[in-house]
Order: sequence, then C-alpha cells, then structure tokens
Amino acid sequence: MSDNVILTMRGISKEFPGVKALSNVDFTLRKGEIHALMGENGAGKSTLVKVLTGVHIKDSGEIRIEGYDEPVSIRSPQDAQNLGISTVYQEITLCPNLTVAENMFIGRGNYRFINWRAQEKRADEILTKLNIPAKASQQLGTCSLAVQQMVAIARAVDMECKVLILDEPTSSLDEREVALLFKLMRDLKSRGVGIIFITHFLDQVYEVCDKITVLRNGELVGEYEIKDMPEVELISAMLGKDLEDISKLKGKDLKAFRKDMQMIFQDPYASLNPRMTVGEIIKEPMIIHNIYDNDEQREARVVELLEIVGLKPDHIRRYPAEFSGGQRQRIGIARALAV
Repeated sequence: MSDNVILTMRGISKEFPGVKALSNVDFTLRKGEIHALMGENGAGKSTLVKVLTGVHIKDSGEIRIEGYDEPVSIRSPQDAQNLGISTVYQEITLCPNLTVAENMFIGRGNYRFINWRAQEKRADEILTKLNIPAKASQQLGTCSLAVQQMVAIARAVDMECKVLILDEPTSSLDEREVALLFKLMRDLKSRGVGIIFITHFLDQVYEVCDKITVLRNGELVGEYEIKDMPEVELISAMLGKDLEDISKLKGKDLKAFRKDMQMIFQDPYASLNPRMTVGEIIKEPMIIHNIYDNDEQREARVVELLEIVGLKPDHIRRYPAEFSGGQRQRIGIARALAV
C-alpha cells in the first residue's frame, strides 16, 4: 500500500441465493479523504459496506488496511472494530437514557469497577477536542439528532478508528445541524481519518467530498475526483445512460431537478402513485403543465424517456409495485425529465 492509502478492497464479490450482489468490486480510501459511495438502489453500496464491517463475509477478493502487511480477515463487526473501522448509521444506535459519557464508553473493556469521574473527564476532553457542543454528564436524549450522531462519531474516534463510515447521516438533520456535522467531518479529515460518506443528497456530496466511487448493478463503474464529475455525469454514471436532457437544464429548472433527484434517491416511491401505470405517472406532469397537444404525442415522449433512463417501452402499462427499487428510481427520473 502507498503511504497515503488507508484501505483497499480488491476484487470483492458477494453472492446471495439468486442474486450477484457484488462482482469484482474495487475500492480505495486515503488518509484525510471524504469519499462518497454512490449508486441507485440495489447498486451494491450497502453490501460493500457490510462486507467491510463484517456483517457479510465476502465470497472472494481481499481487503488491506494500513499497518498490516497481509490482507485482513473481517468475519464480524468486532473484527472490523479491532482493525479501526467504525460505522455511524442513519438511525442512532446509542442509548438516549444514558449520559453522553456512558454512551461513549459503554461496552468498552471488562471493568468490575468504573471510575465515573475519570470517565466523564475523558469524555469532556474528547468532546472539547472535536468541538462537539455537548457535556459528558448530560443525558444523550436531551441532545439534538446531529449532536447524538457527533457523540457516536466521537466514540468511534476515541476507539482509534482509521476508517469512519457515515451511512445517510444527514437524512434527519436540518441545515444548521448538517453544517455542524460537516464541520466535524472536515476536522476529522484534517486529522487523517478516512471517511466513507453514503447519502442521497447530491448537493452535499459536492459540498464536502473529495472523491466519488460509483457502483451499478453490483459492479464498479469508476472512481472520480469530485472536481472532474459534474452532477449530470454522476447521474448518468449511476444509471448507465447518457442523459442529454439533463445537460440542457439551467437555472430554476436545474434546481427543481436536483430537488426531485434527492427525493427520488431517498425514497423510490416518492413521486409514484401505486394506482397509476408507469405511463400515467410520467405523463401527469406533461398534462399539468400543458405540454404537447395530444395524448399521442405525450405517450411518444414517455416511450422516449423510458429508453433514456434504461427502461423498456412496454413498461408503460405496468405498475410501480412490479419494479425493483432501482427501477422505480429510474421511473421517477423519467417523470422529472418530462417537464
């Protein structure tokens, strides 16, 4: 491994009954890097993270961590933790009825007696060092969601984590709380921690990340410098389609499309009425905005949009429930492109 690389995953494959979840995937993380892992639903993001954290055991491939001469074996979350890999999930996994300090040290070590005063002092030192607005003695449940996530991150940092995985950490936060979290992420980046950031907010990827790795259908599409990957190209890479229609969007239209994309990637059902066919769903905004003179023209545009996002023309008569999460996202994108 080169001096700056902290994690490499090479040729990672994982198969479940009837499903090839990952096929020969590579991933590289460097010290002091915030690296977005992107892809539509079913792309393989969650499986790759679960392999890295020991929830799933890979079928083939190798994982290398800084400080180890040979590939490491990760067969449980405890193995991952021992190697310096920590994860903070969207849902807070700490105990709101305990204090901040108790949450930071719970389950760490086999102690018959605990020096609570020393523990709180140590917790306050960590919180101050990371500029986290909380006190060791306060009950965790009194903190905002953002601060609770920061406490989970502080716990990981104190456990000497080299790799920090943040899985949809901003989905329940407001703008002020997101700013607090990003400030902490940048601080950890300056300390050399490698961060894997998973989110459906495309604007946040461009605000805080250095690199992007895109997965599609369980395979690696590529690794990109953030400065070399415009949003249009990112969405195209995720879908495997050249979306010329998006490149034409500007100003308010582009802003509205970004908002639609965030909703679609967060919830594939967001804009899909389950009682309407795919054709009706995509045609609806055309009718609302009085686009095209007749239904024949609108239907022709629906077929065109389905082909653009990688779906078949005969899908026009089917219903959303008949599709996978990734396909439903594509239907939502076609609807967004309709106007």
